Amino acid sequence: MKQISYMLLTAIFLFTSCNKDESLGLEVEEPRVIEISVLYEPENASRNTRLPDNGAKVFIYYEPNLAGDPVIFDQGNLTNIYTGALLFPHQVLETDKDGRLTFTPEFDDKEFLVFIESHHYPGQVTSKLFPSFDINYKCTFLFLDLSSD
Repeated sequence: MKQISYMLLTAIFLFTSCNKDESLGLEVEEPRVIEISVLYEPENASRNTRLPDNGAKVFIYYEPNLAGDPVIFDQGNLTNIYTGALLFPHQVLETDKDGRLTFTPEFDDKEFLVFIESHHYPGQVTSKLFPSFDINYKCTFLFLDLSSD
C-alpha cells in the first residue's frame, strides 16, 4: 500500500510540474536572417519594368579583411589589386525563381561581404558589406542594361 501511494504521489508531481507550454526561463535566440531580392530591367523596356533575376549567383566571404582595397572579381574569386591576395568564397548560393534568397550567415559575430552576379546580365556584379551586428537585413539589388546601342 505504501508503494502505491508513493507511486501516485510521484505521478501527481510529474503531471502537475510539467507543462508543455510553460517556459523554462531560457531565452532562445533567433538566428540572423538575410533576405536578398535580385531584379533586372530588361533591355529596351520602360524604367518601371523589373523582373526577378532568377539564378543569380551569390558569393559570401566571411571576414574579408580588404581594408577598403579594390578587388578584381573573377568567377567568384576576389583578388586584392594592391597585395595580390586571393580570397575564395565561403558559400556560393543562388536566387530562386522569384529572384529571392534567404539565408542565415554561418557566423553571427563576423562581418561578411556579398558579391552578386546577375544571371540575366552575365558579367555584371554588385556587392555589399554586412557588419558583424546581430541584425536581420532585407536588401534589393537591381541590374540594368548597360549595353550601348
